[in-house]
Amino acid sequence: MQQVRNFNTYADIGAAARLRDYIGGLSDGTVLVAVSCDEASTYMDAAEATLTGLGADVSDVGWRGAWAFVAEIGDPSKTVFDKELSEISATERQPLITVSLAGT
Repeated sequence: MQQVRNFNTYADIGAAARLRDYIGGLSDGTVLVAVSCDEASTYMDAAEATLTGLGADVSDVGWRGAWAFVAEIGDPSKTVFDKELSEISATERQPLITVSLAGT
């Protein structure tokens, strides 16, 4: 792991724009792992189109829904994405989201 970033799109109105800009600055071939936690939809608007372009459409995820994805920048066909649209659907499924990564 080379970098860790946190973008609080619940409490910070500018976080989604910083997330969008961060992703926009990544080079093709970079592997990006993203996981939401708690409530991520409040101020997510500025990053939604960028995430959709990666193959991770979170525009329909509501209050306390959950999402996670692994994407290769520049190749959205390789994106692995999972989401739960609301707090209710997210809490009904256990575990909420499990991510296992192995690489060479």
